[in-house]
Amino acid sequence: MKGSGYRASRSCNLAAVALLASLSHVGSADAITITNSDLLFEAGAATVTLTNSTGNVSWTLLDVAGNIVASGTASGTNGSINLNSIPAGYYRLSLGALFQGTIDTSIGIITNLSTVPAASTNKFGTTAHPEILPSPNYASLLAKGGLSFMRFDMRWPQIEPTAGNYTFAPTTPYFIDYDVLIASLTNANIKPLAVLGYSNPAYDNDTRPYSPAGRAAYAAYAAAIADRYGAQLEYEIFNEYNHPEGFAQGNCDWSVSCYLPMLQAAEAAIHTEAPTAKVVLTGMAGLSPLWLGGDTQVQPDYNFISYNWLKDFLDAGGASYVDVFNIHNYTVETSTGALTFGNPEGDNETIVQNVKALLAQYPAASGKPLWLTETGWSTYPTVGVSETVQAAYLVRDAVLTLRKGLDRYEFYDLFDDSPYASPDGNWGMLRHPQYNPAIAPKPAFVAQAVLSRKLDGYTYSSSDSLGANVYSLVFTKSGSPSVRVMWTSNQSATGVDVAASSAFNVTSTLGAVSSVTPSSGTAVLALSGNPVYVVGSSVSGVSLHSSNPSGGADLALGKSVVASSQSGSNVAANAVDAGVSTYWQSASLPATLTVDMGASYDVHQVKVSLPPEWTWWRNETLSIQGSTDGINFSPISAAKSYGFTNTNNFSVSIDLPVTTARYIRVSVTANNLATAAQIGKLEIYGL
Repeated sequence: MKGSGYRASRSCNLAAVALLASLSHVGSADAITITNSDLLFEAGAATVTLTNSTGNVSWTLLDVAGNIVASGTASGTNGSINLNSIPAGYYRLSLGALFQGTIDTSIGIITNLSTVPAASTNKFGTTAHPEILPSPNYASLLAKGGLSFMRFDMRWPQIEPTAGNYTFAPTTPYFIDYDVLIASLTNANIKPLAVLGYSNPAYDNDTRPYSPAGRAAYAAYAAAIADRYGAQLEYEIFNEYNHPEGFAQGNCDWSVSCYLPMLQAAEAAIHTEAPTAKVVLTGMAGLSPLWLGGDTQVQPDYNFISYNWLKDFLDAGGASYVDVFNIHNYTVETSTGALTFGNPEGDNETIVQNVKALLAQYPAASGKPLWLTETGWSTYPTVGVSETVQAAYLVRDAVLTLRKGLDRYEFYDLFDDSPYASPDGNWGMLRHPQYNPAIAPKPAFVAQAVLSRKLDGYTYSSSDSLGANVYSLVFTKSGSPSVRVMWTSNQSATGVDVAASSAFNVTSTLGAVSSVTPSSGTAVLALSGNPVYVVGSSVSGVSLHSSNPSGGADLALGKSVVASSQSGSNVAANAVDAGVSTYWQSASLPATLTVDMGASYDVHQVKVSLPPEWTWWRNETLSIQGSTDGINFSPISAAKSYGFTNTNNFSVSIDLPVTTARYIRVSVTANNLATAAQIGKLEIYGL
């Protein structure tokens, strides 16, 4: 959605700039080649295959936080990397061989990847641009993402290159064969939604149709598509017609009075050829203020224009000519005068609620489906969000809108439209394939694949009452345990008590699964902005956890600390001061560092950092113990090797099962670059 003061409604990628500027193919293009068509794998069956010109290729796998998970060497000029033991999740893969250049890409490992959600009950889809990117196997990619609907343009001048002559074969500058695309989607039980637009040089001066002859020509173009594909397709009549600065405006502007005659002609033509096909209202362009008001700084004269356009359409009797209502919205913050993309709570869910209430006032509209076919968050650095936040927002927004009765949710869009960081090109769930010929996911694609499978066949049932900014939405399915989607929009972690009679599973936003065993009928979970799925027939309820609140503060900062040994001036206190450049170093290994937080807290995370100016990557093997009395310590996190690299800013965060403790001990048993433990800063966080 573009306005003179607004960014476009699909305009803003941060591709983990802090991790690797953008994941890309760097160096000699032919030195190393990944031969997989895509990097989306079933958990337990993940093998990356590659060729290289001279021999062995070293590789490193990192998790979403930049921690090293595995590394090794792919042997031979036709090598492979076996990742079968790597659990489900999103990962970065770095390939490099001396003098051969480097590939940095990403992979998704997804549980039940081969199980595609049932199209009859699935509510998830996306938009793609096969006319621009014709090569990908869209049917396969959507199935892996758990997506049952694909929206794309069937542009008028491509279908009708000269007046009265229709073609569905590739033509310059569009290179997609629609017969092949639509057949492949249909065979995969993926429903295509074709957007019919926008202008044709043969009619009305290449602007949106305004004359009787131009509207008749548009209807004939729609009829030609419906005659060929029938009800295999759904038909969206123009994209964002209500956009004040929208496509191909000429004698006809963006008003309902211009749109309705074109819709009437197209609807009649489509239903003549395909009586059961769905005719879909133009995806109504919108940013949050255009639906909800509230803009005081950027362009307040645009407040409510999307909502008002829909009302004008309904007042004009337009509901009789569509089978589906269709909205677009991008969540923005405008009250400060700076256009930034905000969190999802209170935006799309409120818009869906308000639009459904408006539709209910018109008999011809009431009961017809409502789809949200464009929404999303860009990962462009200056105004977008990080890739992990994009993934979290997708899940949060989707379930909130489903709670309000939305019938279809389509995240915009499937691919980044640009291989570079671009205001208009970084909205996708998959990376642009120019520098990733083996198609690579962003975290959002993995999150969508997990979401689609966790809610396959489920419907929203209820919400647990947990107070402001804490969410627990319950979805149910006959014969299956309920699924709770839980998170908090608070800046710091929020604890919840899960009542359960036996162990239950918690699945992360990106698909990592852990089993939680309650104690005395209750288990405490630390919620963050990354949603989790809580599943188990033994779960009977959720309540807000009552604890000694930490306020989100670092509970180790400035506290009493004792080390098993120390070396010279590198004393234990350096690890709990305000800086990270001073550090604790032990005299030998193994070694321990124990912090007295001064009171008992429900601890959920420990963060360990090294001075980033050291630059040398290193691994240290760490384990965490806790105690309430400083004498008897119990294990919280088992020993594991953690990598400190520039990709994680030489810092690792260790998420813990919520544990009540006053004393936290970090034990170090190995360091690949020193015969000593080294910690620049130790941080402890509680509920």
